[in-house]
Amino acid sequence: TFNMHTKAMTVDGRMVLAGSQNLHFSAWGPLGLNEAMLATTDPQAVAEQRASFEDVWAHHSRALPQEWWMRNVEEGPQH
Repeated sequence: TFNMHTKAMTVDGRMVLAGSQNLHFSAWGPLGLNEAMLATTDPQAVAEQRASFEDVWAHHSRALPQEWWMRNVEEGPQH
């Protein structure tokens, strides 16, 4: 079996978007990748996506190491 690499998000607690679409400018427009995305406002789908996100966030997330290029970014003033 393979791990699924799905992009999914809930918008305003009312819509779920799920699919292979990268949320990056290179995936959009006529030169973008061939991607697929499903959008639904079905309340059960929205509730299930929210529950899935909360479970993954609470129990299956792990800290990521800082990107190598961030070593070269200076922190600006804190507001």
